[in-house]
Amino acid sequence: MIQQSLPGFKLDFTSRRVSSFSGLSLVALVGERLDVWDDIDRLVRLKQRRRGHRPSEAIMDMALLMVSGGECLDDLEMLRTDGALRKLIGRNKLLAPTTAGQTLRRFSPASLEALGEVNKRLVGKIAKRGLCDIATVDVDSTVIGADKQECERAYTGERGYNPLFGFWAEANLVLSDMFRPGNASPSACPPLRKPPKYPAYGQLPPAAKHIIKKANEMRVFQSHLSTQL
Repeated sequence: MIQQSLPGFKLDFTSRRVSSFSGLSLVALVGERLDVWDDIDRLVRLKQRRRGHRPSEAIMDMALLMVSGGECLDDLEMLRTDGALRKLIGRNKLLAPTTAGQTLRRFSPASLEALGEVNKRLVGKIAKRGLCDIATVDVDSTVIGADKQECERAYTGERGYNPLFGFWAEANLVLSDMFRPGNASPSACPPLRKPPKYPAYGQLPPAAKHIIKKANEMRVFQSHLSTQL
């Protein structure tokens, strides 16, 4: 029998702030280094904006919530009360669940279009770093379960939504998205077939090889490989 023993350790109390969500600080840091939060504050305008909460704070809190595995706005309370996390990301406070809901309702169609412009700029910054000269655009849908009354039943039998996404596979970035009801067909995505329709596609490496993949078809758009990125 193989004998196993644990290394010695000491259990003690500390007055120092600790967090089980310390990895979320990378989300805030990457957004800061790529000027994502500044771009959001410059471009996004919310209806009836209230003092004290910038658009970037609302978007950051939603990003932290999703990355941490949160399933509803009430889960923000766990992050909000984590003093160590707030210190790591440089925030005195995070949005309360109720405030987050009110903020999300102030997003207008123009606000969402502005977020698309923010994403376009982000893709452009990544592309200019020249990390790769190939852009594989993977178009796919995914079923997200939900219990809301207006949810339709998806092809999987689950009630929810069936959004469609276009990913830049090599950079692991979202280029485009389309919010759809759960009963939408997974293969019905004509608006995403043509990259020029979505601004972020134009920020890909300018003369890279683009492959648009679907579950039931593949289209290849190819040009000369760029010598400059």
